[in-house]
Amino acid sequence: MPYSINESNLERQQILAQGLSYLSNKYFHLLPLNTNPRILDLGCGLGETTRLLAKFFSPSEIIGFDQDVNLLAYARARVPEEQVNITYQAGNAEQLPFEDGAFDFVFCRFLLLHVPEPHKVVAEMARVCKPGGIILMQEQDTMTSSGLYPPNWAYDKVTEGYHKSFSHPQVGRQLPHLFRSVGLPSPTIRSNTFLLPNPKVAKRIVNLTGQAMVAQLLKHEILTKEEVTSFYTELQRVEEAEEYTLLSDPVVTCWVRKP
Repeated sequence: MPYSINESNLERQQILAQGLSYLSNKYFHLLPLNTNPRILDLGCGLGETTRLLAKFFSPSEIIGFDQDVNLLAYARARVPEEQVNITYQAGNAEQLPFEDGAFDFVFCRFLLLHVPEPHKVVAEMARVCKPGGIILMQEQDTMTSSGLYPPNWAYDKVTEGYHKSFSHPQVGRQLPHLFRSVGLPSPTIRSNTFLLPNPKVAKRIVNLTGQAMVAQLLKHEILTKEEVTSFYTELQRVEEAEEYTLLSDPVVTCWVRKP
């Protein structure tokens, strides 16, 4: 299950993690988990979410799981000495190598938009969660316009690239259906925009995302080879220009206690 775009840019991953950590913590506070839970973090990437979960919940064990061995190598190198209960494991989220009911809490953030058949991942999350445990997902829901004003051609191409490159760019709105489709109860659902330190940081993310998806933009003929340099230049110009206002796409959070 390869990622839809190049996810190896550490700066992009870290800025996203910074912006989303507040939003994740907001809902972690509402979860009635047992003391010292066993946690699975699917699509953990660089381990930002894994370390966040470990800090918040003080679990007995937490496993960060991802298909990208290079991202996992970076994650392993950043495990603090006081968080010895963190381990990382590579594999396919559609076929998890864990026993039924192995975890008290199963979590993923910005994973299902990459997955061709997200119901398979949700079914596996439900399977490895123990009865009485909690499953929580946070996913972006990409709008059809870029959220930038005044409009800009480079941002329009990034938005078009999202819709043609990602398997399910609007999976956020699908989450309640996905829960029910695998036999889980209707979840609690919330929608937010994620917070960033300032508007320039939000534009920095779009700049880095545009760079990460150039291969896909070329593949889908959204961008020509002759336009690549001007595309990079325009993304950088917008990032530095004060006259542009950028709103983020919604992030949908759903969680449920497994019967």
